[in-house]
Amino acid sequence: MAGIGAVTSGLTSAMGLIKTLDSAFDTVQNFGTNTEEAYRKQLRAQQDLALKQLKARQATDEAYMAEQTALEREQLALNSAQAGDDRRRALKRAVAKQRANFAGQGISSSGGSAEAVLLGLFEESEAEKEARDRIDAMKKASLDLSQSQNQGLNILQKTQLEEKQQLEREIRGF
Repeated sequence: MAGIGAVTSGLTSAMGLIKTLDSAFDTVQNFGTNTEEAYRKQLRAQQDLALKQLKARQATDEAYMAEQTALEREQLALNSAQAGDDRRRALKRAVAKQRANFAGQGISSSGGSAEAVLLGLFEESEAEKEARDRIDAMKKASLDLSQSQNQGLNILQKTQLEEKQQLEREIRGF
């Protein structure tokens, strides 16, 4: 009987050891799972932060570009107004000079070829104005295009970062 008691005691000790090992294995397995979970959360937090920083930088860049574009448009409008004033003053001087020239020659500036010369000065001035207006319109279109290209680039960068992050999560099995 002493042998059975020793065997039973040995089995009980063995069962206790098995339970202890099983518990330790579960702890190690849970630790690995918890560590993996913590890593996933950390990776996600890093990716979210990177995306948030990109969006913030892009918003700042877009605001700066919008401000610069507005300033350039304002400068363009001021330059255009100044050029218009200069053109009108030059036209008045040219007309006055031509009328004085006609008067000095004894020609009336209200009829015939004298009027045609004066109309030619006005038409030349209008052609210069239209050319300047076309150039201003091209500059404005260029500003708009630059701004829209920047917005497109921002969208591309954001999309690329999101896809890179998604691919990284898929590769790591998250």
